[in-house]
Amino acid sequence: MKVGISASSLTDCFATIKKRILNAPVWTINTMKLGDPNNIKEYLGDSVYAEFDGFELALYLDNGYGPHDIIFLEPQVFDALLNYAQKIKNWRV
Repeated sequence: MKVGISASSLTDCFATIKKRILNAPVWTINTMKLGDPNNIKEYLGDSVYAEFDGFELALYLDNGYGPHDIIFLEPQVFDALLNYAQKIKNWRV
């Protein structure tokens, strides 16, 4: 049995994060520190978290032993991911 996040759930999560990004303050120097209280952190499901520091978005796994497998997305890469999620939103296997 394959368990995961559906494309529509993923799109909804990204839409929520994008809304928060658009309303977040922007810092001029990128020095992301995961867990910083100024970051916007969101649990997406399946041990996946997203965290935003005002410039880049970090996606990572945390199953209770600390963040690992961290991917940092700069704004243009995040936009590309949103476009991809939109393309596959109604696609089913």
